[in-house]
This record gives sequence, C-alpha cells and structure tokens, in this order.
Amino acid sequence: MLRAAVALLVARGTSRRMPRCEVVSRSAAFLELELAGASAAGTLPGEMVAHACEFPYALLRNRRITSFFGGPVGADGAPVGSPPLRVHHLHVQDGADGVDFHVFETHGDFVDASGAWNTSWAPGTCVAYDGRPDFTNEYRDPAGSFVATAETDDVRAKVSEAGALAFSVRLRFAFATAPCAPVNQVWLHSPRQTMPWGTYKIPGDDTVSWWSTRMPLAGRLAGAHFHTHQRRFRAGYLVEGAVVDVIGRDTCGALEPVGTFCLGGKTALRAAEARLRNSNRTVCRLRGASAEVGGDRFDRRSAAACDARHKFRRGARYSFAAFHGAIWGDAAADVDMHDILWLSLEGQAARSVSVPLAATDINSCAADLGDEPPRGSSKRGASPRDVWFWSLRAKQILDAVLRGAEPRHAAIPHAIG
Repeated sequence: MLRAAVALLVARGTSRRMPRCEVVSRSAAFLELELAGASAAGTLPGEMVAHACEFPYALLRNRRITSFFGGPVGADGAPVGSPPLRVHHLHVQDGADGVDFHVFETHGDFVDASGAWNTSWAPGTCVAYDGRPDFTNEYRDPAGSFVATAETDDVRAKVSEAGALAFSVRLRFAFATAPCAPVNQVWLHSPRQTMPWGTYKIPGDDTVSWWSTRMPLAGRLAGAHFHTHQRRFRAGYLVEGAVVDVIGRDTCGALEPVGTFCLGGKTALRAAEARLRNSNRTVCRLRGASAEVGGDRFDRRSAAACDARHKFRRGARYSFAAFHGAIWGDAAADVDMHDILWLSLEGQAARSVSVPLAATDINSCAADLGDEPPRGSSKRGASPRDVWFWSLRAKQILDAVLRGAEPRHAAIPHAIG
C-alpha cells in the first residue's frame, strides 16, 4: 500500500520542476522557511500538490520554540485557509533516519477560526529542541538536516470558481526570548487495524471506541491538541483509569464490540457519554468542529477543554474514548478514521522528548490494564511499521523530489483523510 500510494503521487501529472527551499527570515526570535516550486504554477479544484525540502539542523538546534505555523500562504505571505486549500499532511522530521518528531506538523483539522494553521504551547512553556526527538542518548549530527514534507489539497468545489491557484508552503517557528519551561509530548494514537496511514475503519452508525495506555512520563498538563476526521467525530474524553470504571459494567456490557468500534442503542451510548462527560476522572473533553462555506462543510480544530491542574503520574493508566457518527457526507460509507491525541507535559528536563503511546485493551470492560484480551480485536500495541510509517513515506517523497519527479496534481480526492 505504501509503495502504491507513493507511486500514485509521482506517476500522474508530475512536474520536472525542482523544489525551491528557502530561508525567508531568521532572527533570535523567529524563523520562517518556504517550500515552493510544485505549487508555483497553481492547482485546480480537486488536485493535490506535494512539497519536500531539506534544511540544516543548525536552524533549529538548541532553540526554545513557543509556536509553530505550517501551511499554505499566498503571494503576500498571508495564510490561505480551508477552503480554498487544505493541508492534507505536513510533517517535520529527521533527515538522517526519517524519525518523525510528531511535534511540528499540521493536519486538515488544525485550521483555526481565523484560517491560520497554528500550533502553540501554554504561556511560559516551550519545546526545547536539541536534535534528540526521543528517549535515545543519540544526538543528531549537528551538520545534518531535517526534512519538511507537505501535501496540500485544492478543495474548491467548482472549476468555475477560478483558474489555477498559486501558493507556497511556509514554516514559521517562534522562539522564546525569555526563560520558559520545556514540555514533553506524549501522543496516543487510534486503535489500528492493518490499514494504510495508521487509520481504523468506522461506519456511519453511532459508535464508540476506546483504548488504554500507561503514561511513561510524569508532569503537569500544559496543553493538548487533537487530530481527527470531523465528518465522523462527535466527542472524545481522556480519563484517568479504565473507561469501565467511569461508565459502569452494565453500560459497558450493553455495547457490542465490532472490531475497533462498539455499536449500541442510543440509551447505552448516551449513558456512556454522559458519565464520561461528567466524571471527575475526566481530564480532557473534546468536541468536533466544522464550518459551512459555500454550501460545503470543512474541518475545523476540535474544541478541547482540559484540566490544567491535572498532574500525570508515571505508570498510571489513562484511557481515551471517541464517539462517532455521520456528521456530514455519505452516512452509508465507511471512513478511515484518525483519533490522535497529543498531550504536552511540563517536566523537569532541560530538553523536550516526543513519545508514542501504545494503544491496548481496545473496547475492554476490564477494570485493570491487561485483565482480559480486548473484546472483538487482537491485543497489541504500536508496531514499528505503524510508528514510523510517516517517516518512510516522507523519505520516499523526498527521494522522488530530488530525482526531479516532484509530485504535482495527483488525482487523490481530498476526502481521503
């Protein structure tokens, strides 16, 4: 699937135009980079453009980063929102081995009400980057590089809306100019099946899915952000402990597991959500968000309300429950779903780390982690293929770009993911 997806990107409508990778602005407080070339000639409605660039590590090494912007801009440098353009995926990762930081990235639902593609951390905190994005003791080569890849969809509905739309992709890093507390990031991925892009399939019916993990780090919650596909996402809840501890065994038993999701009558689903929403065990509450523009509906950033007083305990069990349904689109169609929660924890270390968490005990009614196999699915954590999938994909895209076969105008519908 991976090779087929990349082949589709580079085989149809490709351009021999080489990428233009530039440092637009650099100071003690700010860094702006541009990825251009592929989109200079413009896109038409329904088309997608891919960019890939390498930049020297020296630009980011030992920086304290307070906010990040990654997305399309017009000729005047102003952000271009959705519509007319949607960031399918944007990732910044290590150039030597492709390790994805999963810190500096953008997805289609990251656009805010102003149309900007921003990610920021709590006031007084920062991402302290020194070239080690994980728990290893290995520093990256200071003379090495990091890679930025971006795929952008033209989501204009009608060809009559205009001709080709030209744009470039910018990365903007704001640096701390005063002391700040470094945050660590842990991220809990969706329960995965053997599917591309690390997704799991859900129907248009009202369903709920939940999974658990163990927290590898301790620290105060300093922020959270979330990626999902809003046409199916209703609400999500992060709870301390097991989901069954909150919703009760009777309600849990009334939900029917089917692979990675549970079906249930409205009474059971409403009871489960009400208990999760109102529990004092609940750390974060998320609601789906979208906007109607020109008669069509588009993803917006989920509304997240988290308990800023919460302190995560190392080794403690946490669970996430996601409620789904047909918000818009074809209710009869299955959707390849993402529900990924990133948590920023204020710790004591001088540098930041980013750690993926294994999703286990999927849809389990067991009170303690590991008491019983997940109902209706195999018990497993994150496999190396799942964790590093984007790394491999990005390196293949980059290789194609550097060979001169830059992906451009690939015929991939923007509704995929």
